[in-house]
Amino acid sequence: MSLSLARPTFCSAAPAAVRALLVPLLALASLTAAVPHAAAQDNSPPAPTIQVMHRPPEAAQLPVPGALMALSLELANSKDIETKVRLVGSRDGRFMDIAFPLGTLNNADRAQFALSVPAPLGVMTYQFIVHQPNGSLTTSARYIIKRPCIQNFRVEVAPDDPNSAVKQQLGTMIAKSKSLERETHNLDGALKILEDLSVSLKQ
Repeated sequence: MSLSLARPTFCSAAPAAVRALLVPLLALASLTAAVPHAAAQDNSPPAPTIQVMHRPPEAAQLPVPGALMALSLELANSKDIETKVRLVGSRDGRFMDIAFPLGTLNNADRAQFALSVPAPLGVMTYQFIVHQPNGSLTTSARYIIKRPCIQNFRVEVAPDDPNSAVKQQLGTMIAKSKSLERETHNLDGALKILEDLSVSLKQ
């Protein structure tokens, strides 16, 4: 004796109210299956590129070599005071790479950043590197600060001067003292930068 299973069938005599409820549900299920990722798509426009607005200090306004010199910039298209900005360049042939501390919002409602670096003896070139919202890095224009003249201490003594040896020694001492003064300003500037970075890291 063999057994056979009957295939289930839907009763055509189902109440009209039930059929009316099933039809829209089946249509909605088929639509969802056809476009499963449509709701996950992000059609919002990309964030605008952040631009650097900066004016380098005038050569006539530079402090003495080694003294702290303020540099500031604004970010166009951004109000994010936590944007990562770095200063990269060269001061009197020495490489610089300094991270800006947290910024502030200025009166123009733009993110503004500032730091202080030792003023150069002769020439300083630098650029700003900005971390964009999409994770990329952009570099600003290249800025140059150059003194109109460089102070060199030199003592000229007449060969027949009976005190030439003493005057030469005095000139050498003056030149060394000026050099030590510049190095002291550089150390003070470096300590100030470290203090600013320490405060920024604690925030």
